[in-house]
Parts: sequence; structure tokens; C-alpha cells
Amino acid sequence: MGYRASVTEEESASVGHQVDQIGEVTDLRQLRIFQSLARTWSFTETAGIMSVTQSAVSHSIKALEKSLGCTLFDRRGKVLSLTQEGETLLVSASEVIRELRRASQSLAQLRSGELNTVRFGSTDSICEFVLPEILNTISKEDPEANIVLKIGDAEELAQSLNDGSIDIMLGIVGPNEGVCAGVQSAFLFRDTLRLITSPQHPWNARKVPLDAKALSGERFLLFGSDSITNKLSRDWFDYVGASDFRMIDVPSVGTLKNLARAGFGVGLVPQWILETEGFENPLIDFELPVKSIDREWMLIMRKTHSFSSLEKRFIALLKQATIGLSAQS
Repeated sequence: MGYRASVTEEESASVGHQVDQIGEVTDLRQLRIFQSLARTWSFTETAGIMSVTQSAVSHSIKALEKSLGCTLFDRRGKVLSLTQEGETLLVSASEVIRELRRASQSLAQLRSGELNTVRFGSTDSICEFVLPEILNTISKEDPEANIVLKIGDAEELAQSLNDGSIDIMLGIVGPNEGVCAGVQSAFLFRDTLRLITSPQHPWNARKVPLDAKALSGERFLLFGSDSITNKLSRDWFDYVGASDFRMIDVPSVGTLKNLARAGFGVGLVPQWILETEGFENPLIDFELPVKSIDREWMLIMRKTHSFSSLEKRFIALLKQATIGLSAQS
């Protein structure tokens, strides 16, 4: 079976590149048998998984080794282990098989009409404040359009992107962090966090800027927090020398405002939400002392994903909607 038998032109090019990396291998079944054996270390179990005989598994591995000109497994009695060449092949073979599976899913979606669907994932703050107008626009332009939303933090969304549950994600990328192999990213906007308190908070009587002593011992309220925002915040507290503080996740902006207004804690809120939501009195906001907490929001997609016209329109609207957020940061 040839690798390119059932993929789009773009996907075929990507998969073809992977094939070139692992040699002139043209039998996908050989790769699947190899992958299964490398995971189970059992000829019997692999034969069962692949619905072939044990001798067929052995023959397939020998044929693959012959075509590649190298030994893939060390065989010491009944104990199997991968050689260095086998380790290298497993990485590329797994990627080839995974991308072909995704290509097959894309074709199935095309045949069933599911390409009129956008599978998008982001944090709850983006879904609450940015998406409503976008969804309203799309529904007017195409009443048959289907938008599937997944809300989560960066790690959850990255897993959903990897397993194909979503095709597009908008997430925060931490400093000095890149995106995973096999995906592409595009910068959308950068936001900065600010502090909000009730007028009765002791900070409002200060005549000097906030310092580590003022920050220490406080409760800090975060809405729609994720692992990267938590890390950025904790790194910031360490940088300014604050101690004995608590970080509390709250379920909504409304809850955060009410808790801050009641004096329960200090809100840590993106500036664009302050301006979008209109945090009215009695709430007072402060710039973060010493240095800011800035977050970079990236649009992340698989490199091999073929975008439908609906997905392209969705991305264009998302970029348009976030231009103002970046300008306010």
C-alpha cells in the first residue's frame, strides 16, 4: 500500500517528507507491525493486534530491516529491544501513521459534510469575551455552520489538538517556550495583567508604589487561570520578593469583581477585560510594581491540517477581534 493513496496534496507533501526521512519504505503495514512490536515487545501480541500469524510478523520485520539496510531490534533470547536505528524509525513511523490517520479523518469529514465545522479550543476568558460576536457573525453568514468549542488550559488544549478533538486552539505560550513538533503558530496579541481592589483596601491609602511587603500575605484572585498564567504569576511574585501569598481561581469575572469589591482579595485581571467589561467603581486598579506580567496569545494549528473556507473565515474574524486587545495591552 502506498503512503499517498488517500491524502490531500498538502498532507501528502508533509507525509512524503516523513517517508523520505525513514527511507524508501512503501509498505504501510510493515510500519504498523513494526510500531506494534516496538510497543508490545511480543510477536504473539502483535500478531493478534494486526490479525496475522507470528511468522508473518517475523517476516515483515525482516523485510523492513532488509529494505532499510539496518537492524531494528536486538534479539537476545526472548528479550527484544530497539537498536538506535529502531528508535529513530519509531519516531518517524509513528508520525507518519498518525498523520495518515488524520488525513483519513479529514477525507471522511469531507464525504460526510463535516467540513462545515470548526473545532476550536481556548480559555474561558476568550470564549466569554471574544467569541460571541464572532459566532454571531458566522451564524448570519452561514446558518448551517457548526462551531464546536472546547474550554481548557494550554496543556489540555494541546492534548486535544494532538488527538484531533480540536483543529485550532488559541492559547498562551510562556516565555522561552516553543510549540510542539508538528504544529504551527501565529502570534495574535499580547496582554498584561493588572490588580484591582476595593476602595477600603489598605493599598489605597499608600503614598508610595506597591512593594514586596505590601504584596505579601494577600489573597490574589484569578479568573480563567491556566497553568502558564499561574507560572507567570508565581515567577513574578518571586521576582518582586513577595511571600505568604495565596492564589485563588474563581469561576467568572462577576465572581472576581464581587469578591474584590467585598475585600476578600485582590483581583489579577487582564487589562483588556478591565476595559471590555467596564470595571466600574467601587473598584480601583493598580499597575503591577517593578515589572509587568505579559502574556503572549498564539493561534496554534497542526501543520498538516487542511483548512476549510469556514475555518479560514473563523480565523480571520478571530484575528480581527483580537487586534484591539493587543492595542489595549
